[in-house]
Amino acid sequence: MAVWLYQMTADNYSPEEYRAEIWEGGLIKWPSGKISSKSGYGISPGDIAILVYVKSGTHEPGIFGWGIIVGFNEEKGHIVFRPVYPSDFLKMCPIWDADVSALLDSIRGPVKVGTIWEISNVDAEKIKQKIHEWVK
Repeated sequence: MAVWLYQMTADNYSPEEYRAEIWEGGLIKWPSGKISSKSGYGISPGDIAILVYVKSGTHEPGIFGWGIIVGFNEEKGHIVFRPVYPSDFLKMCPIWDADVSALLDSIRGPVKVGTIWEISNVDAEKIKQKIHEWVK
């Protein structure tokens, strides 16, 4: 299982649209763009997607949710995932602080423009811990 960072852009899908249209348990099909994988592995069903808006391009950055990837088609350029708990909470109160900002910058590396980045196991645990702490 891998964990992937999915960077949403407010130009294509605003935080307001995300809140109105994305709900836990639903199936979402979005463009995948270029995949950045350090391990060389591809996206597989059962992997986790962390859904974020970053500081540039939106008035409301943060971790907005996460989900289970159920499908991926690189040729057609789309990913299918199911948002899971506590995504409905996170979209109303995204996780954003200096630690999250630095962590997302570290994951994205020198090229911040993109859609999907593979997250190391260490960084994935940091994000999971942030989510668990946020909903307590």
